[in-house]
Amino acid sequence: MKDSRRAVASRSLFILGVMSVAAALLSSVAVSGVLSQDTRKKIVDEVLRNGFWGHAYLSDGRLAQPSAESEREVSPLTVRQADRAIDVGELTAIGVWCTIDWKPFYLAYTKSLRGEGLTETQVAFAGVLHGVSQASVFKSLEKRGRCSDQLRESTRQRLQTPPTKSADSPKVNS
Repeated sequence: MKDSRRAVASRSLFILGVMSVAAALLSSVAVSGVLSQDTRKKIVDEVLRNGFWGHAYLSDGRLAQPSAESEREVSPLTVRQADRAIDVGELTAIGVWCTIDWKPFYLAYTKSLRGEGLTETQVAFAGVLHGVSQASVFKSLEKRGRCSDQLRESTRQRLQTPPTKSADSPKVNS
């Protein structure tokens, strides 16, 4: 039981760290709610620097660890894969803002990553990128007030469509 509490405490500290990264990046959120390429790179760099390794859990409950020390500073994802994770985070942030259940879309996304042959470490890293971008965009959207009915409906439709390899970034100008 003590180990279980430690794991929960460790995970909570990791989540707080990730949320701190998200808060620090809020000033870089574009007015439209879509994260810039510069912000995307900062997210990847900060997640690597601030504790992905040894803090993020794989699907089997183990902590993500690099196979070599040199991997600690290199993203396990390509730029395109990282962008896709961030795109999904942007879309699910709109889902949260519009009070739409986004979790089935996210689970389909992680399932599609595994189907494409990504390792559990890559899927976990994509999950952290998703979470940081989701939190960043949601905080920005919250400041706008309420989600419009038109945006809610279009987001609901997008979240019902299975994610594709080239998920396009959501637009929140509505």
